[in-house]
Amino acid sequence: MKTILVLTDLSKNSLNASEAALIIAVQTHANLVLFHSCIDIPMLAYYPGMPWINEDQNWLDESGKQLKSLARHLRNFGQRMYPDEEMPSIHYEVGQGEIAANIQNIIDANKAALIVMGGRTGSQMEHLAFGSDTNSMLNYCTKPILIVAQKKPLRKVNKITFATNFKEEDISAIKLLLKYRKQCQYELDIVHVKLFGADEKTLNTPVTSFIETLAEENYPVVKFKEVWGKDLIRRLYTLCAETETDVLALTHQQHSFFVNILKEGIVKKSIISQQLPLLILPS
Repeated sequence: MKTILVLTDLSKNSLNASEAALIIAVQTHANLVLFHSCIDIPMLAYYPGMPWINEDQNWLDESGKQLKSLARHLRNFGQRMYPDEEMPSIHYEVGQGEIAANIQNIIDANKAALIVMGGRTGSQMEHLAFGSDTNSMLNYCTKPILIVAQKKPLRKVNKITFATNFKEEDISAIKLLLKYRKQCQYELDIVHVKLFGADEKTLNTPVTSFIETLAEENYPVVKFKEVWGKDLIRRLYTLCAETETDVLALTHQQHSFFVNILKEGIVKKSIISQQLPLLILPS
């Protein structure tokens, strides 16, 4: 992993996401890019220790100052967390306009391998996560997106749980998680939730065989289990709590299982009631 792109609105909650990105950057020896976009309507950005902004001030200059302060905070935070580790380089950039409309250009320009953002906050970032830009981010962003929960900062990545519905795209997602694992050294749980009363389609035998063989050959680092539940997201969160999971990973692709869930509002619901960081993986 070369670069982690942090989308920040400079709120207290996005500070959690920035610190999570710093932790992952140290573990994966990646660089950090902090990106903040000023929309046309001025908003009052807040960062601990920083004053409220007047509408008459230059928004681009003020945002740059706050990003500089955030970068300094992350360096100090990283040195406290990892006194014996080399700190990643931290750059920052201020843009204009809606982030989702330009997300791919931002990713390409920074050669980002992972996008990190905060969860629900009631701010500009909430509009990004819950408004009309949601589909734009998830459908057109070609890189994994880590959404950090508002009330649960990420301080370690010891276990990731990946939810599968045995689609062919899940193999690529699992291989990507295994690639990350070489640097982060976390355990990987692969889980399939069977819903009561649901008429499941015929399972994809090549995918199930891949997962079962992978778990058998790499146990206990990689585990696979099937569980029953009435509500998919609630069952996943319960399972993650039982297994002390640090990150819940889901796939997202057009016509896939989780896209159908998105249309029904369940993924949106899972973020609104978010209990731990969510890693959204494109195919």
